[in-house]
Amino acid sequence: MPKRDTRAEIATAFKESVRKTSLSQARVADLISELGVNRNTFYYHFGSKYDVAMWIFRTSLAAKLRHDFPESQLVSAPFSSTGAGKDSLPYYVHKETGARTLDTSGYYKALVATVLEDPDFYRKLFTPREHEFIQQVAETLIPAFKDDIEFILDGRYMPDETKALLADSCAHQAISLIEFFLVNRGSTQTLLDEHMNPFWNIIQESLYTAIQEHPINRF
Repeated sequence: MPKRDTRAEIATAFKESVRKTSLSQARVADLISELGVNRNTFYYHFGSKYDVAMWIFRTSLAAKLRHDFPESQLVSAPFSSTGAGKDSLPYYVHKETGARTLDTSGYYKALVATVLEDPDFYRKLFTPREHEFIQQVAETLIPAFKDDIEFILDGRYMPDETKALLADSCAHQAISLIEFFLVNRGSTQTLLDEHMNPFWNIIQESLYTAIQEHPINRF
């Protein structure tokens, strides 16, 4: 008999619950009752229902990134530091195109493609009403953008507070991109055409330009 994949079962039941209601209304108690598992089993795999949502998002994104990019360009981190969430999952890419320049256009296409595989589900997650989930996504992305900033700086000085501001801004721009495509699905075909929309690297290009044009010197 195949071993039961409890984590996957929780995720599947959770997706159906969110589709029927919303992320805010989905209840851990209902999942536990439906699957016939105890609370300890649930909390071994996930810290909260928001962790379930993040695991679904991150595993889907990881699969897409592994398909689209070589291992050497993948940026990975554990889903969680405890329990069953220690798996290292790709969530970003580092593709160098020159001195202190990066190309993240393929990453953003992969990010959008991931949520458009199940738009009815992800529209329930990427909404301003789900602030806690949005914040978890931002906190996942921020370390990668901080690394990008360090790469662009190449040893030049910038206050940590400024780095944090820029990284947070980039993370929320990435989230806004997801939200735009989920709301404007009719625009997808045009926007995925590189001739009609050559702006997929705009977040990275804007970050690079801003850092180059506004050098910061120590007093």
